[in-house]
Amino acid sequence: MIVANDVSADTRVRKMAHDLAASGLRVSVLGVSKTARREDLSLGMATVTLLPVGDRLRTRRALASRLTNRHQIAHEISIRRARFYAYQRDVNAEIAWLRSDYFRDRANRNEEQNAKARERLHRRAQRERATDDARLIGRLRNGLTRSLDEYRKSSQKRREARMEARFRRSEDDLNRRLDRRHESYLRAEGTLKSRMIEATETGDSDNWQRALPELHDYEVAFGPALDALDVDVIHAQDVHLLGVAARAASRARARGLSTKLVYDAHEYIQGLAPPRPVKAWSSLESEYIGRADAVITVAPTIARMLQEDYDLAGLPTVVMNIPAVGATPARALRDVVGLGESDLLLVYSGGLDATRGVHTLVIALAQLPDAHLALVSKAETVYTNELDQIAREGGYSDRLHFAPFVEPQNVVGYLSSADVGVHTIVSGPINHEVTLPNKVFEYMHARLPIVISDCKAMSNLVESLGVGKAFVSEDPLSLAEVLEEVIEHRAEYRRIYADSDVLNMYSWTTQRARLLGVYSDLLGSSFSLEAIEGEALPSLAIVT
Repeated sequence: MIVANDVSADTRVRKMAHDLAASGLRVSVLGVSKTARREDLSLGMATVTLLPVGDRLRTRRALASRLTNRHQIAHEISIRRARFYAYQRDVNAEIAWLRSDYFRDRANRNEEQNAKARERLHRRAQRERATDDARLIGRLRNGLTRSLDEYRKSSQKRREARMEARFRRSEDDLNRRLDRRHESYLRAEGTLKSRMIEATETGDSDNWQRALPELHDYEVAFGPALDALDVDVIHAQDVHLLGVAARAASRARARGLSTKLVYDAHEYIQGLAPPRPVKAWSSLESEYIGRADAVITVAPTIARMLQEDYDLAGLPTVVMNIPAVGATPARALRDVVGLGESDLLLVYSGGLDATRGVHTLVIALAQLPDAHLALVSKAETVYTNELDQIAREGGYSDRLHFAPFVEPQNVVGYLSSADVGVHTIVSGPINHEVTLPNKVFEYMHARLPIVISDCKAMSNLVESLGVGKAFVSEDPLSLAEVLEEVIEHRAEYRRIYADSDVLNMYSWTTQRARLLGVYSDLLGSSFSLEAIEGEALPSLAIVT
């Protein structure tokens, strides 16, 4: 079994490897080492080998992540836009200040000058009034007043002209600076948009060999390891290593072995949303899926679409990604986020990014003043910081909690202390509409009422089973209304798990039987489910 990750968080790989090994097969899992060196681990009776992949691959991935993360680029654009508008407001404020300051000072100066002139005239009139010639004093006063008024008017005009010229120069200078800054902003935004478009289109061609150079690094790392194993079945998990597995199976058959190829399609590749190179991955899948002796996938709709797209002889076997229920962790989610039994707790568990629509849930939290929300996330990112910012600006950051991941076998017990499970993935992309993700079944086995976006396959399943209700994707008001209704009737939703056979219908035990059925057909052997006790999933252990 080969997979393009380090196996630790891939519950599907871990469940399959453990169960196949427990049924009596010798199972080896090859994954990617994060430490750039070979690591040997154990997973129950299965062995796990993590292989170092070339530095060029990790370098390209880091660069590609920076270039193709649309959310980060959009965030950078918004920051630059906000900075520009803040600068613009500062400039406008400075211009307004200059205007008000100029006219205020001019009025004050005029008033002071008039008062001083009146005072001087008054004193002079008093002195001159002491003379006997009142007529002379009057003429003198009138002449002086006229002279003073004329002088004041001419002097004031000159001062106003100088101030106006100074103000105009300052305003023109500020406008020029503003224009230059605006042009700089437009250039920066254009550059970022070009990067976004380039990132969206990068690698999106039919030539996967050229568009996906990292696959050649996978070949260098995995090819020799597969050739050294002389296996009966190569199970390729997801599309990334399908070509590597197909070529290794061909080489094994050339050596006289009867090696079979199993392709496990985790997603509907042609329905993925940009910026992922959909055409390149589809081209790779199209080239090699016909070589597979068996095709497995995660949802019935994806199975039908794969058969139609690639004209497969048989319908792919559906092995849903349902969790294997393990032991309850030492601490429940409610305890981790510091809430009491009477507090209302909503939970979202899984990856956090814009395509998962979690921002819709955080915005909707403002309409639910009595509810707390726990986001079970792997690490702090730009997106998680923005979610926290939304809550802080809304004044309810004390009701938004970030909780750590736990081991895959403990997830169900970890989530079971919540009141409602929420999945907000954005509708629209075909892959979102047809998939049945692991977290939906985790909520079910945690016996949580489920609120889910109106993606077709997921919402149909949840509402047909009666364990939850769907809301309009990316609509916070719709989400808040549905949450209020589900919260009010959450006891009724929970009773469905106890009164129906839904958890037995959608359990890993039933999916395990389908997986073993595929291997029975390939190897001509039968496997006993009784040999595998329960659904507990062992932890990865280092082989010393």
